[in-house]
Amino acid sequence: MKSRLFILLCMAISWFAQTGAETTLNVDLANGTTASFPLSSTPEITFSTTDMTVSSPEGIFSYPRQSVSQVYFKNNGAGVDGVTIPTLSYTLTMSRLKISGIGNSDVVGVYNMSGSVVPVNEERTANEVTLDFSTRTKEFYIITVKGHPTLKIYIK
Repeated sequence: MKSRLFILLCMAISWFAQTGAETTLNVDLANGTTASFPLSSTPEITFSTTDMTVSSPEGIFSYPRQSVSQVYFKNNGAGVDGVTIPTLSYTLTMSRLKISGIGNSDVVGVYNMSGSVVPVNEERTANEVTLDFSTRTKEFYIITVKGHPTLKIYIK
């Protein structure tokens, strides 16, 4: 039986127009290679007992689960008039979301689709925060960090 993990990233179009940034879903493999899929193509990840499959308009790509080291989001930020836009990296492992590149004073908001604040356990280091969804119900969650694109995830 397959379990599905849909990962969607919702970003403000105007922010992309200003920055020219392209956010990608990246799959690091044990052989040292990385497969990247632009989120603008809304890739869908499916896990079976043996494989992880990414479906997108570019095609269907399957990887043995044991060869997948990490799945994460990367915002390939660009500068605007010589100003560098800080970028965040998102890594989803099981029911934990790690956000890298975050500042100590950055506030992370977690909301359900009704807009209510969702309390989650948060572990913070100097430039990372890890959100633990293991005690939460299976539904869509909206993750916000001021000054950065909004992330929408669904863990099933």
